[in-house]
Amino acid sequence: MMEDYLAKNTFEPGDKSCKVAGCQQATIRFSGVCKAHHIEQLQHFGILSKPPPGRLFTPYDFLAS
Repeated sequence: MMEDYLAKNTFEPGDKSCKVAGCQQATIRFSGVCKAHHIEQLQHFGILSKPPPGRLFTPYDFLAS
């Protein structure tokens, strides 16, 4: 599911910093947060599956940065 979502979306970079406190990553276009925080929000609301426990491998590895 995660691989499909990442493959179907482009996540174009925005021109502002992520609005999550302490995050300095650039936002994704049409969003107020970076890619990692956008994915975390979708996982929180059950739209995407949550990352598996333990060490993160592809396609979840970007969440560790």
